[in-house]
Formats: sequence, structure tokens, C-alpha cells
Amino acid sequence: MLKRLLILSIVCTWALLAHDVGAAPITVPMVDDATIYSFDGATSIDLNASVFDSQFSTRSGAFWFNATDTAPLQMLYEEGGRINGLNIFIDQGQIRVGAWASRSGQWLSQSITANQWHHVAYVFDQGQFSLFYDGNHVQSVTTAFSTIPSHSGANALGAVNDWTLVGNSPADQLSSSSYYPGLLAGVSYDDSALVLSDLNDIASRTSPSPVPPAALLFGSGLAGLVVIRKRKNLRI
Repeated sequence: MLKRLLILSIVCTWALLAHDVGAAPITVPMVDDATIYSFDGATSIDLNASVFDSQFSTRSGAFWFNATDTAPLQMLYEEGGRINGLNIFIDQGQIRVGAWASRSGQWLSQSITANQWHHVAYVFDQGQFSLFYDGNHVQSVTTAFSTIPSHSGANALGAVNDWTLVGNSPADQLSSSSYYPGLLAGVSYDDSALVLSDLNDIASRTSPSPVPPAALLFGSGLAGLVVIRKRKNLRI
């Protein structure tokens, strides 16, 4: 059973202004199951909704990704800042997920391949932090914190937006950039701790094959409107 599953469905096609961190934000609290996001390595989406900023003890997130290069550090998703937060990024041939509180955290990783669709998910459950990849539970760790406190730092898809952490050393504090040149699809978020069967159901229903009906190319230089619909309390 999925509780409070929030996935936004696009009910019209997006044509968005090429968006760079620091420009007027495109606010997308939870994204959708109908669009492929194509990032050109110089643009990103700001996620500035307050839903990402509150203290929490349970949280789940997932998406499909297709990276053109898995070597350089590139941020796919990040919320919070240097003190408290979460992120998913690629570095040196691995997908990594991180959670931290009071500048100290844990990072889990899995080897990946380029130019293929893969599904990644994380679950934070009162201090238990887990990584899931392509339908399998990869790794779990018990963190030193049972909640992640409120974090008002900016949030983003496709780059670092105003600080994130990729490790516990001072050199692991990133202030900006680390752009992602690749594809994202089926980005979803939940305020509860989902289990593997829930995550696999999300992966199945948001799979980019066949290709979703709408496609976004960031860097297109176009502007338009978006209409979104929330689907709450979905049960299976």
C-alpha cells in the first residue's frame, strides 16, 4: 500500500525558458510520471517548494536516469544545504545518495553504466538510510540522526543550487555547478518510508520505455505554461 504518494502528472506539454541556477525559479514541488527531462549540462530546475524544507523523519524519493558520462561529478537532485539535506549524484562511475544533519552524514553508492536507463531510489526511515537500484535493495546504513532538521537552502534537479555535501570533509562542500548532462524521468517523492514493492511499482508505472508523451529539453529557449494535477492517497 502506498500512503500519501504524490506524483504530479503533466496534463499539458511544457515549453520552459532555458533555466539556470540563480534565474527566476521554476517551482516543481514533486515532478511527474509523463515527461522526460533532457538536461544539456548547463541548465537545471529549481525546486523551491516548502515541502522540501521541513524537518522529517521519513522520506522517499526515486527517478529514472540516463547519463551520457558517469565519470565527472554531476548532481541529479539535491535539497537543503551544508548543514542538513539530501542528494543524489553521479561520481566516478557510481550513483551516490546522501543524507546529512548538522554537517555530518552518510553516503551510499552503486556502480552504474552510461547511456542506459536505470532506476534509483532512497528511503530515509527514522535514521535508517537505504539505496535501491534497478529494482533491488543495494545497501542500508543506520545514521547518527533519526530526523533531518529543517533546511531552507535551495533545492534543484540537474545541478547544485546554493550548497550541498558530497562527503564529510570541508572539500566536499559544493556551492554551485556540477551540472548534469543527461535524462531524468518519473521523478517522484513521498513523505513516508516506502518499501521495495512500492518503489518497484513506481518504477514500473513511470518507466521511460515506452517514451512518455511529453518531453522537455532544457536549454530550448522557449517559455510557456504548465498545468499540474496531484494524485494523493494512491492505493494498490
